[in-house]
Amino acid sequence: MVDASELIGKFFGHVVEVLDVIREAYWAYRASWRSVITAFLVILLIGIVFGIANFFIGLPRQFLCDSNNLIILLLFCIAPQLLQYILNFINGLINLMVTMAVIKPLDEMASGNKISEWAGHFSKQLVNSILVMVFRAVVTIVCFAPAIIVLITNMSVLFALGSLSKSNNSNLALFGDLVGGVLVAFGGLAVLIIVLIAGFIVLAILNFLLMFLEVEMILGKNGILQAGVKSTKLVAGNFWDALIFSIVWYSIIGGLSMLTLLLMCTCAFCLMPLVSIIGSLILSPVELSSKIVLWRKLTKSG
Repeated sequence: MVDASELIGKFFGHVVEVLDVIREAYWAYRASWRSVITAFLVILLIGIVFGIANFFIGLPRQFLCDSNNLIILLLFCIAPQLLQYILNFINGLINLMVTMAVIKPLDEMASGNKISEWAGHFSKQLVNSILVMVFRAVVTIVCFAPAIIVLITNMSVLFALGSLSKSNNSNLALFGDLVGGVLVAFGGLAVLIIVLIAGFIVLAILNFLLMFLEVEMILGKNGILQAGVKSTKLVAGNFWDALIFSIVWYSIIGGLSMLTLLLMCTCAFCLMPLVSIIGSLILSPVELSSKIVLWRKLTKSG
């Protein structure tokens, strides 16, 4: 039987190792931040530009989507929505390309080697970024496919309820059909909620296992499928280190989000740009750099 104190000691040992990784990444970034900060500045500025564009594109939808005119609906409701989807995809693609382009320089920075220009790696990441987005989209679809199936199978019940409720017939048989339909609909809704929760849990687990996907592709020089397999094996083989690392960063980012919400609630909007700059130009680089450092350590120990 394993002693509880021994387990606690091992757990805190993993905590110390993860904190050392983050500290190492922080000091490396602090020493050479000028070499990579432009990448994260580009991500911040592109996010602002696309955010402003999305805001103005969505303005007509607030006033004209109640119209019965089909042309107005197409031009000012459906078309802007499609354009927003396209802009969000382009924004996500560029952000991922920049992120994957800066992985190599961050690794060189953490290793104390000569740091290459991230812009020189940017154009090479188009195919890799698309593969990552498609791969993660497929993973998401697989996780929520059961919920989609449950929703589709229960839509027929909802339509049947709608047609019954509009009927002028009010006999006992109709009442029984309505009650039975409602019970079936509620049962289907309960199943849908359970399947959705299960989908979110499975997706969270898979994203956790794929936390080194991009790093494996760039630094490990693996294809998308091989990178996914290697990331899964690395995380599963070093479960506590990966879990504590994720918890620490989720706590930090969650704390920053809570601070942003607090500033919004207290109308301290003048401090929100400062919070955004801290998150984008300090926390994001250190998080990515610490993930690279952790990947190096786990790969060598494995």
